[in-house]
This record gives sequence, C-alpha cells and structure tokens, in this order.
Amino acid sequence: MAGNKIQCITKFKDQTFLISTKNAIKFFDSGRCLFYDDQPLNVALEQYGMRYVRSIFKDYYNNIWLAFSEGGVGSINASTDKFTRLDYPEKVKGKHRAICRDSNGNIWLSSDNDGLYRLQLDDDLKVISTKLYPRNMFGGSWITAIYIDHQKRIWAGTANGLYRYNIEQDKFTRLEFPYSRKSSYIGAIIQDNMENIWAVSLHGIYKINLEDLIVYYELNVNQDIVKTWYILGTCVNRNGEIFIGGVNGLNFFNPTQLTPDTYPHNVYISGIKLLNKENFSDEKKNRLHEINNSGKLVLSYKDTQFSLSFSSLYYKDPLKIEYAYMLEDFDKDWIITDASRNNASYSNLTPSTYTFKVKSTNASGIWMDNIRTIEIVVEKAPWRTWWAYSLYVSIVAGILLLVVRNFNLGSKLRHKDALSKWKLDYYTRLSYGFKVPLTLIYAPLQYLLKNYDQLTNTDVKRMLHTMSGNVFKLSEQVSKLMEFKKVSLGEYDVQLSKVDIIPVIQGICNLFLDEFATKHVTYSIEGNVTSVTTIIDITKIEVALYNIMEDAISYIIDNGRVEVKYMLDSHDYRLNVSIIASRSGEGESNVQELNTRFLIAYDYLKVHHSELSIRNIEGNRMREYIFDLLLGDSHYSAREMKTLDKAQSVSLLLPVTVQKDRTVDELNIDSDKTLPVIYLYEGDKDIDLFIKSVFQNKFNISLNTAATDIKHILDKIPSLVIFDVVKEDDYKFELCRKMKEYQILSAIPVIFISSLSSEITEQKAYEAGADVFIAKPFNVASLDARIRQLLDVRTAIKENIRKELIIDPKEVLITSDDDKFVANIINVIEDNIADVEFNIDKLASLLNISRSTLYRRAMEITNLSPSDLIRKRRMRRAAELLKQTSHPVSEICYMVGYSDQRYFGQSFKKEFGMTPKQYSIQKKV
Repeated sequence: MAGNKIQCITKFKDQTFLISTKNAIKFFDSGRCLFYDDQPLNVALEQYGMRYVRSIFKDYYNNIWLAFSEGGVGSINASTDKFTRLDYPEKVKGKHRAICRDSNGNIWLSSDNDGLYRLQLDDDLKVISTKLYPRNMFGGSWITAIYIDHQKRIWAGTANGLYRYNIEQDKFTRLEFPYSRKSSYIGAIIQDNMENIWAVSLHGIYKINLEDLIVYYELNVNQDIVKTWYILGTCVNRNGEIFIGGVNGLNFFNPTQLTPDTYPHNVYISGIKLLNKENFSDEKKNRLHEINNSGKLVLSYKDTQFSLSFSSLYYKDPLKIEYAYMLEDFDKDWIITDASRNNASYSNLTPSTYTFKVKSTNASGIWMDNIRTIEIVVEKAPWRTWWAYSLYVSIVAGILLLVVRNFNLGSKLRHKDALSKWKLDYYTRLSYGFKVPLTLIYAPLQYLLKNYDQLTNTDVKRMLHTMSGNVFKLSEQVSKLMEFKKVSLGEYDVQLSKVDIIPVIQGICNLFLDEFATKHVTYSIEGNVTSVTTIIDITKIEVALYNIMEDAISYIIDNGRVEVKYMLDSHDYRLNVSIIASRSGEGESNVQELNTRFLIAYDYLKVHHSELSIRNIEGNRMREYIFDLLLGDSHYSAREMKTLDKAQSVSLLLPVTVQKDRTVDELNIDSDKTLPVIYLYEGDKDIDLFIKSVFQNKFNISLNTAATDIKHILDKIPSLVIFDVVKEDDYKFELCRKMKEYQILSAIPVIFISSLSSEITEQKAYEAGADVFIAKPFNVASLDARIRQLLDVRTAIKENIRKELIIDPKEVLITSDDDKFVANIINVIEDNIADVEFNIDKLASLLNISRSTLYRRAMEITNLSPSDLIRKRRMRRAAELLKQTSHPVSEICYMVGYSDQRYFGQSFKKEFGMTPKQYSIQKKV
C-alpha cells in the first residue's frame, strides 16, 4: 500500500474489506490484519486496462460494482468471487465518477462526456438497453455522485447542484437551495436513520427532509470538507452517526444533535467613512449610537462620497455571517456580500432623502428578518435650496422684464424707423411725380415755340390740352404733398370720408401691373359685390393695401400668382378681404422687409378697428393676408367721427384722373413702316404718348411694355431703344444689360429718360449699357438731336464696315452678328465665284436659310439685294485679276462666273465706268 492513495473502502465478506487505490485493488483481512492481492482480479484488470476506481456500490445481492476512470465498469460476484467486466455499447464508454443499481436491476452510470446512463441488464448481466439523460439536463455539469435512498428515490449530485429523478416525467429536476452564495457543488449523498438526505458540498452540508425543507450546516468554517474532483466517502453507523471523509480529515456528527442557530442576530452600523476618511473616531462613537437609535444620517452637500460598515456582532464565528444591503431608489435589488466585505459605498448622490437597508443571515446561512433601516439625508448646496431658486427666479424674471421692455422699445423704434423709411421713399416718389407733369408742360411749350408755324391747328390744340391736363396733375401732386404732411404729423389720427372701397382695391392692384408682367405673375380680382361704401381714412387704407401687395410681390419672387378676393358679409356687416400669393417653388422672402411692411399695414388697419393676419399655406408655397373692414360708423369714437367730411379726401397713391381730349386719348397713329424703328419702353404713359406724337413723322416708334422681353427685340431688331425709367428697381436696367450681352444687339443705341435724376440712377443706366441719360423735364429738340446723332453714327460705322467686308472681308475685324452674316455671304460667294450656275437660291441653300430671309437680312444690313452682292463681289474679283494677272478678258470672264463676255463687259463698265480692257491698261500703267 506504500505510495498509494486510498480512494474507496467497502466490506467484502465477513471481516474482509476491499480497498481501491489509484493504482490497484487490495483486500484487507481485519481478523489477521493482513493485506493481500487477488491475482485473477489483477490479471483481469491488466487485461482490460482498468484502473483508478472512482466509485464502488454494493447491490441488494452483495455484488460489488466498480466504476473505473479508465477501462469501463466491472463487478465481483459475492458467491463466486469472480470478477466480470460489463459489456456495454461503445457509446457508453468514458470516465465514470458514480455508479449504483436500483431495485429493478438497472445500472445508473455517470459519464463525464455524455451525462447519466441507465443500463437495463438481463439475468446474465448483459446490457439489453440504454437510456441517456444528457448533461444539459444537469445544467451542462458532470455528475459527481449517485444515491438511491430508502424510498427508492434516485439522487444525482453535480458540480452545480442536487438533482432528483422524477419517475413520472422520466427526467431529473434540480432542487433550489435557498442559500445563493453557498457552494452548490455536491461531493457525496447519504441518508440518515430519520430518512433525511444529507448532501455534502465543499464547505458545509445540506439537509433535505421528506417535505423538501432544506437547512444548511457548516461543520468547520475555517476548513473545506471536500474539493472538486475529490472522492468522498460517507457512511452511517448503527447509532445513526454520519461519517464523512474529507480533505482535512474525518468529519462525523449525530444528526439528532444538530440544532439550528438561534442567536438573535441584529445588524448595526459599525462605521462611517466620508470621502474615504474615518470621521467617527472612538471619541465620537456616541454619534454612531445616535445613528443606530434614531435611524437617521445627515450628510452635507460636500460629502460626495461615503461608505457604511455594518456588523451583526456575532463574535463566535463572524465569518459564517452573510449580509445583504440596498439603497432604495438607487439600487435595483439587494446586494449580497460576506463578512469580509461588510460595507457599502456610494458617491455623487443627488440631494434627496434615501433609505438604506441592511440584513444578515445566521451562522447556518439562513436569512434573518433583522432589517436595519437608516434614513440618509443628503443636504442641498446653499445655491440649490428653495430660497436660492426663488432668488434665481426673481433675477431671471427681472432680466426677462428688462428684455421684454427693451424688445418692445426696440420694436417701437424699428416701427418708427420703418415708417420713416416708407415716408421717405414715398416722399421721393412724390417728388419725382412733379417731374412728369413739368415735362409735359415744358416740352410741349418748347415744341410750340419752335415749330408753331409748321403745326396744324389740331397739333396745337393737342399740345395745349396736354399742357392743361398736366397743370391740373401738378396741382393734384401739390395736394398730395400737403396730405402727406398731415399723415406724417399724426399717423394715428384719422381723416374719415365715405369712399367706395372696391375701386380703391382695384386701383392699388393696378399700380403693380408692370411688376406682374416683369415677374411673369398672373393675377385676379374677384368679389361678390361691385360697390361697397365704407367710412375710412383713404390715405391709410391705400398705404396698408400698397404694403400688403408689395410684400406679396416680394414673396412670389418669380412665376407665381396673386389672387385678391373681397366678400361682403351682410350678417356681420363687414367686408372680408383676402390676398393670396402663390409661388412655383420653395424660397425665402425678406423677413426684415416683411416686418416693415407688416407693421405699417397692421397699424393703419388697426386705426380702422381691423386686424391684419398672415398665414402660410401648403408649407411655404402660399401666403395669405387676411383683414376685414367694418361697415357703418358704430365702431368709431365720437372724436373720430368729427373728422368725417370736413375736407375732401385726397388719394396718396392712386393716379389722378384727367379729362382728356379725344384727339389725345390713345394716339393710335400708324407710323410710316419705312422710317427707322425705335422701341420705346413705357414708364409714364402720358410722356411716352407725347414722344410718339412728336416724332410720328420722323420715326416708327413702337410702345412696349414689361411683357415685351428680349425675344421680341431679337425677332425684329430696332434702330434705337428708349427706356422710360420711373423707379429705382425698374426692369429696364436688366433688359438693357441683356441686350448688350447679345452681339447682334450690342451696337443698338440706348437712351434712358427718367424722373429719377440722382447720380445713382444715372450711374446704373450707364453701367447697364446706356449711350445717353436724359433727366426730366427735357427739351424735345434736344431729344431729337441725340436720337439722330446716335443713328447717324451707327449708320456710318455700319456702312464703313459693310464696304470693307464687301471689298476684302479678311482685313476686317468682325465683331457683331450682322458683320458675321455679311462675311459668311461673301465667303460663300468667293467659294463659288467661278460657278456660272451660282445664284440666289444656291446662296440661300449653302447658308441654310430661306430665300426670303436671305433677302430681308441682306437688305436690312447692307441695303443691297443678294443678287447685287453676288454681282459686286464678282466685279471686285474681276478687277483684282485684271490688275494683278495677265489673263485675257475672255478668260477672266469665265473665272468670275460669266458665260457671256458681252454681258460681263456691260456689268463691269456699269460698276467701274470703263470697259475691262481699259481698266486693265489703266491699272498696269
């Protein structure tokens, strides 16, 4: 036995014991105190390679079953002492830790790899069937012990708990131990004389009675009973005492004498650390006593970290005690710890009141109902108390009041600035408005003085009517200026009058017709009435409507629609007005301008007891302006009603209506189509009609509106363009700029006439490409002279270029499209100059244009027909050949495309005044 470690001992016969070691099996005769070997057994073990008995079981027939770590399973017959190796399927082979046999003769055998097998044997101990209970039924752990109790229940111990066989379900189920922190490793299982099951774990023993009540005992807290992988021997003697072999010696006890721990375990706070420092020394233990008695702990806002130590004061064996603690509203569940870590630490708790709970087990590991509760109050910092927040609220409220006050003050100032800006703009427009009637008084007067003798009575009468009407307009402009002064001095005072509001709405909309055309905006005005008499201050209503329309145009940007709707509500006795601006795509309008316009319109409608509102429709694609005008006079005060009909109300924005003579009304005079074409883009229609009437016999003047774009100019190119500018952002500046971008239009002279005589306007005109800028009022004779000067200069330049192109196109720097066109004609003629059949049709075909277009363009540019161009070019080439070569005339005739020498001679003499022969002799001399 020397050097061997005993693994298992069991009684064999009478006084003989079977002892297994890691290397061999010995027998011990206790009567003779003698160890001996069984040679046939040793031979069989050597033959089958069976070694290291891990488990021994004696069945009902006293047969001994041996489970080997290597080699399988064998049995020793009690009657014959013969050893037999159990022949079972190959799949069952492996390391076996435990074995037993039930009352039905089935062998229960553990396998480290597979789980637990049940082997059914016949009378000859042959395996006839197998049943596997896999490892996953046991939590994936190997089986360490198998035990069949007196009630024939089968128990299986594993590395992670105790399992019991359920015969009805044919499976093993786990017994849940109530001690979560105790080891669940089961090394051995035994039953005492009182039918209690005892399951040996690493450190203690679990007792399970017939009612499945589980109690845990620790025999020696400082030492383990067993270790994993160790074989554990157990037995019960006649007195009912249980013996358990262990790594530290033999453990035994009498189950009837074991009693549960009845010590009254009370948990106390045994220490407090603040910021990881012991703040409660021996001198301050009375403070701990107060905390345990009062159950309250107050911490300063500075105590950002603290820890509590606790103890059950069980000094007999304190390491057997376990603790569980929890800080309510902070910890989600109980935190379990042992006696070596009997403290809880917390940090950075928000100021509030918390409840700390701690409890413990007894020495047997049973949780006690001994919860100690401590109320922990974390004080707020002084700057987070209620009075501090009150101070903060007061300060913020004061700041907000100051901000609101400043905002309101700023809003008023912005309002005043916006109103002042609008007044200045209007005053500027009003001032410029004086120049139109002055022009139509001064210019006709000068025209009469200069041309009186040549004018007919009808012309004189027309001029005098023009002057008379504009004297009235000038008077009305002065009235507007006086009315504007009243508005400026008291913008919130009303001057009421009875007015039909429908023409006012329509008139304000008509002021934007040019902008509608420029921005390609369609518009509509509709309502359910044609006339509504209202009591309003017409000047303020006009200003409000004008600003609303101006903002609507600005919002649309380009390609949109404006819908103006007015509906009479007879029930509420009011007129509802809606203006809807729609645009084709997403965009952003000028918010600052919106605020300016909105403030002006809002305030002027408010004095009429109306309110303006703006809302976006369909995201940001439509904007609707809504307001209403109350009918009658009940909404005005007595002071406001006193202003009614005191004076004739004057419109600030709508144009003055002047009685016109039928001879001056529209001037639908057909001009001579052969005269130079001049495009006059309308600004002030009266001036434009006057210009047309004055120059009707000199120029073919076409009046164009904003709807006439660059395509119209390209279709029919004029000799000169006049732009009548009436506002700073007039579309005519951009149209002039576009003209100059086209080579075919770049040489057309441009004249700007304007009421805006500022240097900025004049600079904008010249930057756009103007040749001349004339401020109103102007002299008709001066305008006539400038027009003729520009046309003569352009004609002279074009004529020189055309002559040079015809003579030698290679020597001319071609810049305009007209020059390019003439150069192309000459080049095509040059390429085909010897072709006798070359004519106008071939020339048009080679230029990819029609015959009529060729003729029209040639006449417009050169004043020569295509046939004349072909003839002239042939004559020029013939002259060059006669001068520079010695070819005979007959040969040169064919070289320049003439088949008839006589006709060639006649054409040459007509061009140069001499015959080809005379020309040749003269040039060579």
